[in-house]
Amino acid sequence: MQVFIKKTPLKKKRNVTLHESDTVDVATCMHIRMRRRSQTGFTILEFTICFFIALIFFCFILMHLESTLKTTRESALKQELGTLRKCVKVWYVFNDGYPRDLRELFAGRMFGSSEPSFNPELLTSIAQDEYGYPVDPFRNRYMYDPMTGKVSSTTPGQEFL
Repeated sequence: MQVFIKKTPLKKKRNVTLHESDTVDVATCMHIRMRRRSQTGFTILEFTICFFIALIFFCFILMHLESTLKTTRESALKQELGTLRKCVKVWYVFNDGYPRDLRELFAGRMFGSSEPSFNPELLTSIAQDEYGYPVDPFRNRYMYDPMTGKVSSTTPGQEFL
């Protein structure tokens, strides 16, 4: 005994409704079922995989950003140290001595004088802490020796710039 499955042509619509009297072959039923399944959205597994791929990508971006930020701060530190050292030398030339501390350099006043003898606008790009001491881009105070006029950084790893 042979069983024949009657094939009925389906219209190419997006939504196909089947009635009890319609007969459709097995391949068409599978196609309709697969199409319905693919239209439901992401599964938990697909979402988890996409999430972890995005997380790995985000971690790489953060690592690159951190190294770029450190490099930028190091170059700003070198520039600020150069500016401070030049200002200390200029102070020495005009005042026949080094400033007692870097706050005095920022104020632009000579020893015991209330008149400004140095242009403090040269130091406007250098940040200061709440006590008026200059701080480097890593937010650490600069080290200053008033006997020699030497200015250096107190940031770990940057002391010898």
